[in-house]
Amino acid sequence: MTFKYRRQIDNNLFHRNCRIMILIKGGNATADGRNFQNKLHRLIGSEPKNRIVETNYNEKT
Repeated sequence: MTFKYRRQIDNNLFHRNCRIMILIKGGNATADGRNFQNKLHRLIGSEPKNRIVETNYNEKT
């Protein structure tokens, strides 16, 4: 899984109280989710008070 986001997205899209919905389909939900959240925190910075990140995992059944 590769995510090609740039820092300037932070100023344009991730404003205060922005809610991000992320769908991860298939794969190892725990490993992918952890990896994805690490990249998200690096992307939007460490301000959990201003930004809410919601992750929805769809595991293989």
